[in-house]
Amino acid sequence: MPLYAGQIIRAKDLVPTDFLPVTFVGDWHNFGSGWTDCQFRYDPVRDQVEVKGTVDGRKPDGTDTVGSSSHMFTLPEGYRPSASAAVAAGHVSTPYTSSVQVRFYSSGEVWVHGADQLNTPVVVIDNVAVNVS
Repeated sequence: MPLYAGQIIRAKDLVPTDFLPVTFVGDWHNFGSGWTDCQFRYDPVRDQVEVKGTVDGRKPDGTDTVGSSSHMFTLPEGYRPSASAAVAAGHVSTPYTSSVQVRFYSSGEVWVHGADQLNTPVVVIDNVAVNVS
């Protein structure tokens, strides 16, 4: 939310929205086991969408279906970045030297890249913020 000189701002307009759960695509789901569920919210002061949580790309039977790139979920209208952005992400897997990248596209799609390097496709998206406008 852009702020302008002389603008009257209500306190309630500066409060971030509540965190909302993502709707996963394919076999992606929350990791569980005490880790934060994947959620997002809008912060009007910074005009950013914040995303947090730990996601798992395995099927319920534990088999891995994630390739090198995989669509995890899509952010709804009003929560989508103004331009594509990428962040390095942690993971709950080995080898520990491997890295994955989470990409946020202006279409709202959120993808993980490099998950094929992991023996278990569990990705930690830890308080990532992307610009909305």
